[in-house]
Amino acid sequence: MRAVAAVLLMLAATAGCASGGAPAVGTPRSSAAGTAPGSPAAATMMICADEIREEIAGALGTELSAPLSPHWADHVYSCTYDYGGGRSMRLSVEELPDPAAASARLGRLRAGAVGSRAVNGLGDAAFARGDGSAVALRDRMVLTVDVSRLPAVFGTPPRPRAGVALTVATTVMICWKEH
Repeated sequence: MRAVAAVLLMLAATAGCASGGAPAVGTPRSSAAGTAPGSPAAATMMICADEIREEIAGALGTELSAPLSPHWADHVYSCTYDYGGGRSMRLSVEELPDPAAASARLGRLRAGAVGSRAVNGLGDAAFARGDGSAVALRDRMVLTVDVSRLPAVFGTPPRPRAGVALTVATTVMICWKEH
């Protein structure tokens, strides 16, 4: 049953992410078309873009209660998916200079995470935190899906918070792979 759900999720995510022309994941900020040095790469900005927002809404069966408001500071791009009533999920991407630095950053994050466990098959490497949040590495970027402000069960149909984080991280990774 889980394998069927994973395949359906990948097909749905791929269909919505196949459009657009963002540069490949890992493209340096200064070489991405239309991206100035010091600004986030187009692939990074996808986490707050309409395509992924729509994919996440479809996957979770839940709409946002407020528009996304992206933020870029200290090489971290983020936005909060607000579902109302104090329920929210924060997506962020930290851009590092190269894959080695990103891998080292992922290692430090995991070492500092309480109750972490490895997640196989997500990005280049990934782990889940004890609160269900997911952290994944892809090229020189570290994606964090922080679900700590969601209830223990969320979405339609309802799923555990950890399932929400992995669904969202998988959706982002599929979209990045398509671009």
